[in-house]
Amino acid sequence: MMLLLFLLLSRSSMIDASTDVAKKDLVLIDQATQLYRVQYRGACPADVAALAHATKAKVATRDPWGTDYALSCPTETTVLVRSAGPDTKFGTDDDLDNTQD
Repeated sequence: MMLLLFLLLSRSSMIDASTDVAKKDLVLIDQATQLYRVQYRGACPADVAALAHATKAKVATRDPWGTDYALSCPTETTVLVRSAGPDTKFGTDDDLDNTQD
């Protein structure tokens, strides 16, 4: 019973740590995209890999769960960076994005 409790707590801690990493990545990708948009007169990079290549920014292209970060520019001044979260599926409750605290 103690082993099961330990395993459940360890898994929860790993998810929390991975979520923290993803949140930091989202901020860094957002900042790099803002700079890209200044350099390229408002253009939005096709994806995070293109952003990293064009700017030489050291940003992660995949979230801690192995899914590519999604990047879009819904308006001329807005950048949306998303992670599919632990379930690796976009559009579910565990998704993360740069608009969340």
